[in-house]
Parts: sequence; structure tokens; C-alpha cells
Amino acid sequence: MAKKDKDKLESFWDEIDWGEEDDKSPKRKTPAEKIRDKRLEGKKESDTHKGKKADDSSEEPWWRGDDGSSKKDEEKKRRSIWDDDDDDDFDLEWLKKYTQSDQDDGGTAKKEGQQEGQQQSTAGSPPQAGDPAPAPWPTGLVGMNAPISTSGMSRRKIWFYLTFTFGILVMFGGMGITAWMYYKLDNNKHCYGSNIILAKMYTGDPILINVQDVKRGSHILRQGYIDSQISTIMYRFVRANDTVIDIGSGFGYYTMYLARIVGPRGHVYSFEARKETYDLLVSSLRINSLYNVHAYHQLLFSSEADVLLDTKDRDNVSNFGTAKIIMDYSQAPADAETRRMKAQPLDAIMPDIGHVSLMHINARGNELSIITGARHLIARSPGIKIIMSWDKAALQEHTNVAQIVNQFFQLGFHFWLINNDDGELIELFKAEDVISLENGRLLIAKSLL
Repeated sequence: MAKKDKDKLESFWDEIDWGEEDDKSPKRKTPAEKIRDKRLEGKKESDTHKGKKADDSSEEPWWRGDDGSSKKDEEKKRRSIWDDDDDDDFDLEWLKKYTQSDQDDGGTAKKEGQQEGQQQSTAGSPPQAGDPAPAPWPTGLVGMNAPISTSGMSRRKIWFYLTFTFGILVMFGGMGITAWMYYKLDNNKHCYGSNIILAKMYTGDPILINVQDVKRGSHILRQGYIDSQISTIMYRFVRANDTVIDIGSGFGYYTMYLARIVGPRGHVYSFEARKETYDLLVSSLRINSLYNVHAYHQLLFSSEADVLLDTKDRDNVSNFGTAKIIMDYSQAPADAETRRMKAQPLDAIMPDIGHVSLMHINARGNELSIITGARHLIARSPGIKIIMSWDKAALQEHTNVAQIVNQFFQLGFHFWLINNDDGELIELFKAEDVISLENGRLLIAKSLL
């Protein structure tokens, strides 16, 4: 503080009469009150010259202090007090008030309860001599009469708009990607490789297939299913929560179809011998989140044996389901595309499985061998339904067809021929009728209930 201002402050304290005043005598105004009155008179004259009413209270400032001054007046006095050389404009009362608040713990804000206790005068009333100086507004306090900072609100609004915009972009981006994927699925043209594409089953489930497979792959690609008659029979005899087995599952069409029928509490056991086809099957299961399917890369046979699996297509058509078992290595053709595998019976792989509702077998001539290796499982499942492909010439290479057919009849099983046109079941009453059949698809069961 300048020396001149310090002298003014000291002279002010010397002029104050600290004696007791007579209650009957008029109250003498302090120098600070005189200065305040002079300021108010000057403001009234200024407002009158400007065409305003001196007592107009319609334009009340939105914030007022305890002495009736607005925030704008307080700020104006705070800026001009050190630059004004006029003794009359030097408001010592105001200086005492803010000097005391600045020296109070470095201007630290007091608690809200203490602040409310110190407010002894009503808003807009002039301060009296001896009134304690009002405490400054606490930093960051937002109340009815406190100054409100808009900087925090602006930051919150900015973060809100940024978050809202980002959420909108993510939502529309996800919708666009989903629509694009469904468009590709509907057109069956979303390629993952030169021959592998993502097709769609008629149930709506995506499935990976090889376009070079003209038998099963082409049917799925063109119409969404392989064989409607087999699908109808499966839907007829399989119930929710059942346990079913799909042997020679290929790309997994029937596996996924059965998985949808049995539901999440049912179980589907799928077996595929060809590694490249098995990989497509597993990928399709992951895409569709079918966790109730247990897939095995396993070759099934009547007994445990080391065999050669010939995958050469000898029908001059691309068929990835072709797989022929060669027991004698010396009899393998010169152009054979073989791989050595260990074959196992189904009873050895699933010794603890209980009742099985349905077993679907498509093993290219190995069907009766697989049934022979699952005789214990069939015995534990009296209500089992077996759907199998029948190729007499291929079946006779590994099994005695007549013997197995007679054994089934002795156990009380019946044979039905599945009509290729409408899926009608035509019963074959005698073993000779079954043995004499060259090709077809059969349903083996004790009853159709």
C-alpha cells in the first residue's frame, strides 16, 4: 500500500469518536457513511440525466451483497480503489471489509453454516456501524445468491455432446456393418478364400462350405438345405433336450439343424473324418455359437484299427464326402490320395452316453460297420431311430449285409425306405426285401412312436 494511502487510513482511525453517544441525540454519521451517501446522490443525479428513474427497481441486479451493492459495483470499486486520488472516493469501510476477509487464512472459504450465522442484515439494507464484515463467497460455492461459474457447465456439455455423438456413430456403424453382412449372406457371395464361401441355411444360420462340393455344397448354396425329406424326418422324431449323433457330418448342415431342434440343453455329437471338412464344421459352429455340439475329428469303424483313408474322387464329380477305408495297404490304388488314420468303434468313444434319440450315418459304405461298433449304445437306447444311406455294393466290402439285417429283425427292429419324392416311409417287412435293395435311404427303428 502506498504511503499516501496509509496516511489516509491512520487519519481515519484518529477521527473516529469511540465514546458513548446519547440515545436522544441524533446519530452522527461516520465518514464511510458520508462517502456512501455522496455516492448514492451522484448515482441518482446521473440516472436522472439519462432519463431513468432514481428509485427504479425493475432492473435489479441478479446478485446483491449485504450492503445492497451489485456484483458489478463491487468489482468496479475493487479495481479503482488504488487508482483514485480523490479523498472522498476512498471507501475505507469497504477496504476494511475486504482486508479482513483477505487476511482470514489467506482468503479460505468458511463453512456454509458459519456463513449463514454471520448474515445479520437483510439483502439491500445499508450496513450499520459496528456490523461485522461479510465473509467472501466460498470458492466454487453455487447457491441462490452466489455467483455461478459457467466454465464447468460448458465442459460438462462438451463431454456430453462428444459422448452422445460417439454413441450415435457407433450405433449407425454397427447397423451398417450388420446390414452389409446380411446382404452378403443373402447373396451367398461373401468369400473367405478361392473355394470357401459363407452360405446361409434356410433356417437362417450361416455355414461355411466348399463350392467345389457339387453334391452337398451346391445344394446348400442354391436352396439352403441338402435334403428336405431327411430334415422332415429329423424334425418329426427329435425333441428338445434329446441326445443325437451325426456321423459323417460334412460341412455340418444336419449337425446345426439338429442342434437347433434339441436346444441348448440337448446334446449333438458330430463326427467327421476329413480334416479340411472338419475345420469348416468347427468354424461354422463358432459362428453360430452352438455350444451344445461336440465335434470329433474321428474315423469310426466296427473295431479299433489302423487304416488308410482314400479321399480320391473316382466318380469324376467333386464330392468332399468321399472317403473310402482301405484295410490292406498293399491293395491301395496307385492314384489313391490316402492318409493313415486310427479308426475306433463308437462304443469305445462314448461308453457312458445314455439314451440316444436319433443317429444319422452318411459314411459312404461304412454305415453297417459303424452300427456294429455301436451295438452297446443301441442296446441302451431302445427308442433310437437310425437314418442311414444304403449302398449294397459298398456295404459288402467290409460287412456281411445279410447277417446284420437279420440281427436287426431278431432284436425287434423294422426297416422303412424313405421315398425320394415326398419323404414317405415305406416299410420293408422282410429281411429279403432289405437285402435285395441296391440303393436308397433307410430308417431303422422299433416303432415310429
